[in-house]
Amino acid sequence: MATEMKTLQPGGLSAEEKADFQTEGFLHIRGAISSDKAAHLSRMIDTHTADEPDSIQNRTDVFSIDPAFLNLVDLPQILPKVRDILGDNIWINHTHFNRNPALPPEEDWSYFWHRDGGAVVDDLPFPAPLVFIKVGFYLTDLSEADSGQTHVIPGSHRRPEAPPAPHEFPAGAVPIKTQPGDAILYDYRVIHSLQSPNSSPTIRRAVFLQYAYRWIQPLSSFSILPYMENCSPIRRQLLGLTRTESNLAGRAKGRSGLFYPTKEDVPLRGASPKKTGLKKLIWQAMQTLRS
Repeated sequence: MATEMKTLQPGGLSAEEKADFQTEGFLHIRGAISSDKAAHLSRMIDTHTADEPDSIQNRTDVFSIDPAFLNLVDLPQILPKVRDILGDNIWINHTHFNRNPALPPEEDWSYFWHRDGGAVVDDLPFPAPLVFIKVGFYLTDLSEADSGQTHVIPGSHRRPEAPPAPHEFPAGAVPIKTQPGDAILYDYRVIHSLQSPNSSPTIRRAVFLQYAYRWIQPLSSFSILPYMENCSPIRRQLLGLTRTESNLAGRAKGRSGLFYPTKEDVPLRGASPKKTGLKKLIWQAMQTLRS
């Protein structure tokens, strides 16, 4: 089943992975980062939430909080899969991390079922197109029940149903149980929980990056200027640091390369994706014709 944990290899989507993502609305990637890296990022989160260690934390603009989070943006275990779904004209338009300690039994809570995107979901009629993907990196062991797992309603991205009431637990909803270093790719249209009950001794820690088309505005604040000089071209693209003035005819003062991107805007287009079989032969032929 698509909801089962799979061990996936670096590279683009396999046919099975693509079918799972399209059918279920999410894809579970085991071991996207090492357990050591997950532990390091967990320590960073604890350091930056030490002022309120017993409170639920949800903080945006993670790159400004600690540069350690930058190494997540272009992982070979993740980025090729995002490219296979959205293409190359993409960037990261939203980041946040969560830290969720166990709640006292008497404290009120709810799942807060929702789709990501806010006004995108409200303004675009069903079936809305897929315009961004959120990637969640889970840093602590969430393999046991009631340890704060994200819950999803598989297939809800293909149906026009409204999200359930905040406290309701609908039939078909499933928790995604993860190990430290696992990642989940979410179709923004799939209904999922904002929070879930955590009655375990485990503090849930996770980092989220949202990949979107470059012409979609940021959903949260971004502070990335300190990293401009030391970024690779691809990382500069993903951080929104490539902004030429261009249109259909080429360079054009006052126009936006967000809508008519040049090679400088989208260096990902020059990066060779992992391809196999017929797809690889076609790509090689195209490179020969261009040379």
